[in-house]
Formats: sequence, structure tokens, C-alpha cells
Amino acid sequence: MLNLEFIDSEFTVEDFRLDSICFDNDTNSFVIIEYKLDKNHALTDQGYSYLNTMLNNKSKFILALSKKRNELLEEKDFNWRDSRVIFISQTFSKYQLNAYARDLPFELIRIKKYDSDNVLLDHITPKYKEAYKVGKSSSDTSINIKEELTKVTEDEHLSHLTDE
Repeated sequence: MLNLEFIDSEFTVEDFRLDSICFDNDTNSFVIIEYKLDKNHALTDQGYSYLNTMLNNKSKFILALSKKRNELLEEKDFNWRDSRVIFISQTFSKYQLNAYARDLPFELIRIKKYDSDNVLLDHITPKYKEAYKVGKSSSDTSINIKEELTKVTEDEHLSHLTDE
């Protein structure tokens, strides 16, 4: 339903158990999916924690996809900059919706199941174009991770193409 290649569920890495890991063939990047039964007030913390864990354990994600496809894949084969976390929940708090910006490596999807067993996935549109940025000090070690997660624009993708 999300146009993603499913890799594994309840994927354990370090101290975390990720609900699902998938692969986005369009962006050539990994996607972590977290399912929430109720409002959770720490989505951003959880999302960044999972992304940091993924970027520090790339080999585990590559190995999982390699095993699923039965082919040898390497770190250079992937676009780590467009990796993201999708949160699927019945509800999101007003704070989560207000903090959600287009440039964050997260997606929020509201799910609703009807009596007819039909399911609606409502992709929530971010309220803001960009998240508020706080100045970074030269000693901030999160700079490398933030730069690695910077979204690639369509123009950047197209700049690598030739007329052929």
C-alpha cells in the first residue's frame, strides 16, 4: 500500500526493535515503519534515534535486504540521504502535527479501519516547509548525521543524467 519493498518485521538492532523495515526502490533508500496504537509524545525522539541507529549499523540493513533478494549488495549501492521513518497511527497529537515539517526525514500517516474492513491511509501534509534550525557548534557530532539525511532534490538527481 505504500509502494515499498518489505524486508523484515520486528527487526532488532542494538537496543531497539523496529516494527518494520522496508526499501524504497524509487529513492534507493531504507524506510523504517513504526505502528502506534495510541498517541505517542516522543515520535521525533524515536525517529531520530532509529535513523541514527540505522546509519551507525548500515551493514545490518544491507545484510537483511541482501538476504531477502538473495544478492550481494554494498553500502555504496544505497542512497542513505533519503532514508526516513514512517509513523502510522490512528491519531497524532497537536504538537506532533505542529512540529511536522516537509524537510524532516519523517512521514505521518493516519490509519482508519471501517466496519466494512476497508482501510484508509491518510498521508498527513506537513504544516511547514522547513523545520526550525538551531545554530550548530563545531563540536556538535550530529552534524554528520544531519548532512547524511539531507534530502536530495529532483534537480540534484537530474544533474547526474546525460543526454543519452
